[in-house]
Amino acid sequence: MDWMILPILACTVVVFTLGWFGLHVLERGVIFVDLALAQVAALGTTWAVFLGHEPDGHTAFAISLAFTFVGAIAFSAARLFEERVPQEAIIGIAYAVSAALGILLVHFADDPHGGEKIEHLLVGNLVWIQPGELLVLAVVCGVVGVAHAFLSRHTLPITFDPAGARAAGANVAAWDLFFYLSFGLALTAIVAVSGVLLVFSYLVIPAVVARLFWTGVRARLLAAGALGLGV
Repeated sequence: MDWMILPILACTVVVFTLGWFGLHVLERGVIFVDLALAQVAALGTTWAVFLGHEPDGHTAFAISLAFTFVGAIAFSAARLFEERVPQEAIIGIAYAVSAALGILLVHFADDPHGGEKIEHLLVGNLVWIQPGELLVLAVVCGVVGVAHAFLSRHTLPITFDPAGARAAGANVAAWDLFFYLSFGLALTAIVAVSGVLLVFSYLVIPAVVARLFWTGVRARLLAAGALGLGV
């Protein structure tokens, strides 16, 4: 079981990070934002591969993060126009376009291992995660977690009672931007090791089960974390 220690530690980091964001995503009604942002991150990695970089390298991570930040800013701005265009519509378009562009880039790169690299972006390499990758994942998710812990008095009202927060004078647009940028930062690190599909599963399924049977943010977070760890 020694070789399973690193994957289990990685799953633990992923479970609690995505469990927290899952509560927000469900309450905001943007269920597929993680898939879209994860696919945007994967598109950044694909672009790095197209330029000749390794998908697991530092350059690929930086490019992926830049793509994700652009997507996060776009999703944050989309909420301002929600009366005319539902935010989920923008998210769906971003997912479809990112996925299509990723496939095109792999084909244009004329890479004989293009299919394997697309599969890597979908399913990740969690079982074979290396200590250096785990360190990056833990540091990034730790920083995001600490930031949200200290700023939860601002982020929670924006998610659970945006009208009340706006009436209380909160800058909803600015906190929305913080939410999506921090979410994008965590997703970029997570997608690199777990892939797009596992991100969606860990984000949505535990949070949905927790919301069915528990009330309150703390109870739901603990329930989602326990379910994710069990899985």
